[in-house]
Amino acid sequence: MLAKAALAAALLLVPAAGAAQQAGADTTPPLTARARTRVLDALFAQLTRRYVFPDSVPRIERAIRARARAGAYDSARTAAAFGAAVTRDLGTFDRHFDLRWNPARAAALRAAGADSLAVLPELPPSADSLASMRASNYGVRGAQLLAGNVGLVTLRLLHDLRWSRPALTAALSLVSNADAVLLDLRGVPGGTGSAVSFVASAFYGADSVELLTVYDRELGTTTRGFTRPGLGAPRLREPDLYLLVDGGTGSAAEALAFALQQTGRGRVVGERTAGAAHIGGWTPVVDGFVVFLPNARGFLPRTGRDWEGVGVQPDVAAPSAGALAVAHAEAVERLLARAPESPRKRTLAWLAPLLRGRASPPVLDTALAARAAGRYERVEVRFEGGELRFIGASGTPQRLLPLPDGTFLLEDARFEPEAQLRVEFSSDAGMLFLLVPDGRRIARKRLP
Repeated sequence: MLAKAALAAALLLVPAAGAAQQAGADTTPPLTARARTRVLDALFAQLTRRYVFPDSVPRIERAIRARARAGAYDSARTAAAFGAAVTRDLGTFDRHFDLRWNPARAAALRAAGADSLAVLPELPPSADSLASMRASNYGVRGAQLLAGNVGLVTLRLLHDLRWSRPALTAALSLVSNADAVLLDLRGVPGGTGSAVSFVASAFYGADSVELLTVYDRELGTTTRGFTRPGLGAPRLREPDLYLLVDGGTGSAAEALAFALQQTGRGRVVGERTAGAAHIGGWTPVVDGFVVFLPNARGFLPRTGRDWEGVGVQPDVAAPSAGALAVAHAEAVERLLARAPESPRKRTLAWLAPLLRGRASPPVLDTALAARAAGRYERVEVRFEGGELRFIGASGTPQRLLPLPDGTFLLEDARFEPEAQLRVEFSSDAGMLFLLVPDGRRIARKRLP
């Protein structure tokens, strides 16, 4: 996790709900009831001092203290178990709270002045953290061009721009000539505001557009955030933009999706996001414990709205696993609707039903299938096992997969799906047509 500031600085990661706070067996020290009380005392002292909503602290404290009196933490006999249990309960008030036992981080924070400074310090990443960032390509999973000249950029984390700039630049540059871009933020738990600003700025080009305003309790400031053309991000002002999200999309990734959606630049496809809108930093508690404490919040300046607790709502709802197929189909259909008559439009028209069929596979009309079965000139169509099969000159049965426009894809592993032939039956099944990507329709009459 990273420390905070405005949109151009750091946001954090959303802790996995109820997740164990360290890998492997729990070897953290045991805690007595008295030690648990001491940790809670120090925790709420820190919340009173720094939490972004100070008026909420008494209510949060009453709830956690009541849980403690009721014995909710009695079984949490180690430091890690106690931290995880309290984090789960704090998460009902703010998804960014994260209490854990980490003596090394606590010592480093104290040495950096976290106990005395008005603004929490940001610790530099360790050598191991830098190596991990590099091994993950600084959060950039990949970039590619999909059918229809649709670009796809897949992210896994929004790492600080000090390290992620080259990887982000390369990925965004690869799709800079696309007609539409899909930005895959599914499962991205957060990251930094500097990366959010860089990516958002890419999709506005040379324009400076107001995004989110940040209220910072520590500084007592309210700062308006704008895209920053001067960051030098690749220019992608023209392509349509689709942001793929799900319940694992949190914090900084939500800020990116929310800002681009609410300013009208991009459409959000997928599932409602995690609902973690606050910004913060680590502070030491006591006895080796530290807490990630939200002390600022981002919101939409014209309405005051944020996504805390409610998540970013998709414009196009889709299960997480199917969001890419849905977004790809949406992108091509939108391009098709605007395209003038041209070879490009014919290409999009050929592609659109294939992509929509992937996104929402149609059910085979069994009555039509039964009528269509039979022998045609140099072709036989069989309906068996609940599927239509096509037998041509090769003598090898090939599946006919229904598409939303009433045609059938002639499945052929030798070719990409967009290059495969299709079959259309006349209304009385007295004739079939072989449809070729170049626009040809080859008729085959039914035989008696």
